[in-house]
Amino acid sequence: MTHCTRYKYVREEAVARLTDQAVLADFAKNDSDQGVRKEAVAKLTDQAVLADFAKNDKDQGVRKEAVARLTDQTIIADIAKNDSDKDVHEEAVAKLTDQAVIADIAKNDSNKYVRKKAVARLTDQAVLADIAKNDSDQDVRVGAFAQISDQDVLLHLAWYGPVGYMRTSHPADEDDSYEWSIAECRRNAGISRRSEHYGGAF
Repeated sequence: MTHCTRYKYVREEAVARLTDQAVLADFAKNDSDQGVRKEAVAKLTDQAVLADFAKNDKDQGVRKEAVARLTDQTIIADIAKNDSDKDVHEEAVAKLTDQAVIADIAKNDSNKYVRKKAVARLTDQAVLADIAKNDSDQDVRVGAFAQISDQDVLLHLAWYGPVGYMRTSHPADEDDSYEWSIAECRRNAGISRRSEHYGGAF
């Protein structure tokens, strides 16, 4: 289809009022203006067509708009792991529901902003504890710590320091080496340990 008018705002307004999916797909694929193409993608409902735009379009803004309209978790997970653009990556992570996939991204993605986004969607306390202790970026560790509600995990991190704030001395005596065991901390706080859940890490 040839899009006759050179005025992109006219095309954008027309696309906003169109309902024909084939026509919208044509605008999404062929219009010269990113805004018009994004507007067209926002009106698409066919998941196969949206998946094609989300995975293959050359413009990251169009890909992000397509991801926002996707519902297929398999396709969303593929994009969350493989798209090269941070914004598209984050949009896909925000759409994920599979905790295993979210955990994998939170622990292994090379982009700290994407890991932080994934951490905000995690519920697995063991995974969050691991990230709070071991992620290379402090903001990601802080984000993981904020998601933790398990009392044993919080106690361990309170004494041994998550997120880069490691204690080197006992708070009651800053001149002495910090030698309290986590078992003693638990006894003093009256909190029982469930170490098997965390693989004995604590």
